[in-house]
Amino acid sequence: MVKFSFQLIGLLVLLPIVLQAQVDSVDLDTMNLSEVTIWSSELKRQEVGSQTIRLAPNELNKSTARNVGDLLNHSNIYVKQYGPGTLSSISTRGGSAGQTLALWNGMPISSPTLGLLDLSLIPIGAVESVQLEKGGNAALWGSGAIGAVLDMNSNASHSSFQQDKFNLSFEQFLSLGSFDQWQGRTKLAMGNKKLQFISKYNFQKAENDYPFLPAPDLPEKRLVNAAQEAHHFIEEIVWKPNAQNKLQLTYWKQQIDRGIPPTVNQDTSSARQEDLADRLTFNWKLKNDFLEAQLNAGFFDEQNNYFDKSTNLTARNVFKNRMIDVSLKKSFGDKHNVLLGTSYFNTTAETTSYKTDDPEEKIALFLSYKFQLKKLQAQLSLREEWINETAIPFVPNLGIQYLLGDKFTLKMKAGKNYRLPTLNDRYWRPGGNLALLPEQGWSEEIGIEYYNTAKKGIWKIKLVGFNRVIEDWILWSRFPGDFFFSPANISKVHSRGLESMASFYFEKMNWQFHLMVQHDYILATNQKDLLIPRIEKGAQLWYTPKHQGKFRFTATFKELNFRYNHFWIGSTIGFNKTIPGYQLGSFEFNTEFQFHKKWKTTYGVSIQNLWNKNYEVVEFRPMPGRNFQLFAKINFN
Repeated sequence: MVKFSFQLIGLLVLLPIVLQAQVDSVDLDTMNLSEVTIWSSELKRQEVGSQTIRLAPNELNKSTARNVGDLLNHSNIYVKQYGPGTLSSISTRGGSAGQTLALWNGMPISSPTLGLLDLSLIPIGAVESVQLEKGGNAALWGSGAIGAVLDMNSNASHSSFQQDKFNLSFEQFLSLGSFDQWQGRTKLAMGNKKLQFISKYNFQKAENDYPFLPAPDLPEKRLVNAAQEAHHFIEEIVWKPNAQNKLQLTYWKQQIDRGIPPTVNQDTSSARQEDLADRLTFNWKLKNDFLEAQLNAGFFDEQNNYFDKSTNLTARNVFKNRMIDVSLKKSFGDKHNVLLGTSYFNTTAETTSYKTDDPEEKIALFLSYKFQLKKLQAQLSLREEWINETAIPFVPNLGIQYLLGDKFTLKMKAGKNYRLPTLNDRYWRPGGNLALLPEQGWSEEIGIEYYNTAKKGIWKIKLVGFNRVIEDWILWSRFPGDFFFSPANISKVHSRGLESMASFYFEKMNWQFHLMVQHDYILATNQKDLLIPRIEKGAQLWYTPKHQGKFRFTATFKELNFRYNHFWIGSTIGFNKTIPGYQLGSFEFNTEFQFHKKWKTTYGVSIQNLWNKNYEVVEFRPMPGRNFQLFAKINFN
């Protein structure tokens, strides 16, 4: 099976090279960057009918968020946070953290041992664009794409590099804030439209020693052992030898050291965690009159180390990922489009608790056919995958999109999805279970969007309903006669809900205003009675709020920018107690100065938790009260 896959990969790699000499050159750069907080470039393998949240490169450059977890949290995506700089994981439409597939430069970046990505480890400076495609997309992306696909890329087109003349671009972002927070982002880019060199350095440091109330009748305490320091270095080379080809080589070195603070019920903690990583990706894109092709390769070496002096505990976790993904897309006229691809993943891991004797190998084949008329788009996607030569159930997906008149769009999607057990699930000692089945099930969604451009402004309204049932849900439990926990396919989860959003943009007397309100209702319930852990049939999933909403107001006058965000999160069920719902407000002001045709500076202030609310996202993990951040940015291009 492995030999067959490498032969197929080799064929797909060589085919574009052979065909390239037979066609005329065309412009490869089709990515259009919008200045209205929307990135118009599509995900490489986006399903028709999907609901997508896009953040443009210019929006990320203006962000004061420290990491992608903070960024998504500001976009009304529920992020489970243990505190600033600590573990942050995403939950989409009632899915677990491992049911969102995270990609960086087209390669899965989640930990193969835990099966999830800690979003606090991804600094804003490591990405130039972020896109979240909601709903299942396993037919095109594979394991884990049950709740959503989070696509992050480090490279974006820049207006300074669209000419033959060699140019230089420089950006420096600095901020300081409450609880001794420091953040710096440096970006130096040089090149022209054919060859570019981009160097990025990100630095973060914080004490995070914020005060909190352990209980209403107890005196105030201050968080301890929460300090962190992070360094990220990214080097990128982009080469466009001709109008058909684009090659990108990216290296990312990461070093993070952070303390693990005590819970509300603890007085102190000496535990700390070290996250080290060396990541290398290679991306090649070919586009001509005959076909489009893309090759993504990734080589990730990562290490996670845990230390606790109080218990003399040291745990080292090392894993290596070797990945290659090749896809070919061929259009037949204006109506038919076929995508064919294959993926190969090789993973090895060694931890204090286990060592896998053999690497885990995954091989996948996928095929997608898209049909398009004037008002109708339909897409059928199919996937077959093998893990260590064992076949995973066949995965289909169907998406339909129809234009109703000139203002309404109807979107529908249905498909099968799955998530493979993690390495910890299978090999942890004691407790690992080699007989685990993949989590799998069907999901459906339907949505309607209204978009109207009028003299007085731009209206956009969206309403989406979704339904998903996942069988063989993996939970860790203690079985009779055992003194340790082990995983098993013991649960079934039914997720359904309604997402709504309305926004209005208008201009008046040189002012630009944007209002947006959003609400999500999510009912994600267990369908089986369980004893350990104790879960009643029909109970809402842990840490899954039924209601979450957001209101945003933005005002711009020339170089002055004002923004207010308001969030409301409903109560959630924790492992030991019910966590009350909360409302948070944040405010940001910034202004720009152009003191030279090539130099521009931005200054501003942001206030988080404006109303100084006492709240928790995870039980016994207090969050900071009102806090401030001053920032400045200088651009040269």
